[in-house]
Amino acid sequence: IAAAAAPDPDGGAQQQEQEQQQQPQSSSGGSPAPAAVAGHSQPSLLLHAELPVHGAVLSAMSEYFRTLIQSWQGTERRLQMLVGDDETLVAEALVEFMYTGELPQLRHDDMLRLMRLSDKFQVKNCPAACARRFADTPMEELSLDTVCAIFEWPGFLQEAQPFAGVSTKAWAKLLDVFGDLEAAWQDSTRRQQFLSLPIKAVRKLLASDQLAVVSEDTLLVALAGWIEAQARRSSSSGSTVSILGGAEACQQQQQQQPQPLQLQE
Repeated sequence: IAAAAAPDPDGGAQQQEQEQQQQPQSSSGGSPAPAAVAGHSQPSLLLHAELPVHGAVLSAMSEYFRTLIQSWQGTERRLQMLVGDDETLVAEALVEFMYTGELPQLRHDDMLRLMRLSDKFQVKNCPAACARRFADTPMEELSLDTVCAIFEWPGFLQEAQPFAGVSTKAWAKLLDVFGDLEAAWQDSTRRQQFLSLPIKAVRKLLASDQLAVVSEDTLLVALAGWIEAQARRSSSSGSTVSILGGAEACQQQQQQQPQPLQLQE
């Protein structure tokens, strides 16, 4: 397993582009071949570990690996998994799942990484198994950090199965903590937690008819406080945040589309 020197932020299109550029260097069949798991945040990769694997097992469990193995060329028996620096241990767990069909005990944030990584590498049954694990998690054990990470998912991912079930659980936790916004705003801990929520969570909360408030003034105060908190964070980091609506928002979003990542040999 290998990891890059620094973590790479999530970017589905960039990851897909990188995956397409991988050249398989492994054999199929029943004989073991080492699989290297590598970080992709920089062109230079740092080796983390190597795992002996069987092409037949990986082909049966993953369409991604089956495609690589079927098109394999060369004499070196090696597969590569390009992952983020914070995903190397999760990548090992993913290989373990392909052999055992069982999820290891992981923290909730690592379980989210495993769920997304298994979807990326098209590992059968793993995303659904992760979703069931989240569904069985008691609400009090689900942290707001995990909820925020789920709300940072792209919209299409939050709506796709089995990810939609995890998003529903995150929304239920959000309502459990902030559903009574009047009480939450009077509690200093929950107020600070609200000010740290991602914009998708704030937008959904304030637009929900399940939110309990005495008057709309509470919504305005909460929104103003959140904007001020984001402005302070952005000022300290040198970045800016804009909340736009209507045609202006669409135009701004189109103009700010990220450029595709250029990989160099």
